[in-house]
Amino acid sequence: ADGAAIELGAWTHANNQQWKISNTEKGWSRIDARVSGRALATCDGLKQVTFKAGTACQQFRLQPLGALAIANVNSGKPLAKAPNDDTIVQLGKAGTPAATWQWEHQADGYYHVVQDGGCLTRAASSAGLTRQTCGSDATQLWRFDMLNDGTIRLVASDTGKVIDIANCLSANGTRAQQWIWLNNFCQKFRLLPG
Repeated sequence: ADGAAIELGAWTHANNQQWKISNTEKGWSRIDARVSGRALATCDGLKQVTFKAGTACQQFRLQPLGALAIANVNSGKPLAKAPNDDTIVQLGKAGTPAATWQWEHQADGYYHVVQDGGCLTRAASSAGLTRQTCGSDATQLWRFDMLNDGTIRLVASDTGKVIDIANCLSANGTRAQQWIWLNNFCQKFRLLPG
């Protein structure tokens, strides 16, 4: 029922302890109970209610913590700074400094994706991504959307386009770029320990 209280307890694998995270707007997420289908809300205590778009107490910001690699699903390789310049490519494996990123919240559900003091920066559609000095420009603001298959996509704040691996290649050095959402493995990523 609407307004049913949420109780915290030990994990027992029960259906009433399972939740689904869905994207709402501007990088915010909603959390729905598996059994009731109702949204988690923090208005007047922790409870489940019918979701109403735009209701702040029913929207949550999920933020990756710590040093993480952003690994492409198609190749398994992380996004990294190229060895000789600030171009962003897929390269090697997770765990190297060039392939480790931090997420710094900026506004709503948007983040600077930061590596060694520089921010992941986009240019025009299909132009390669680079790492540039962090600023307040919209070309450096990203949100991540959780996808039903457990992966994420990274979406530019002002264009709505996503990070894509050029031509879906799996070779080291293949550039990362911005592209329209095609729902393919070149545009899906996993966050892995850095």
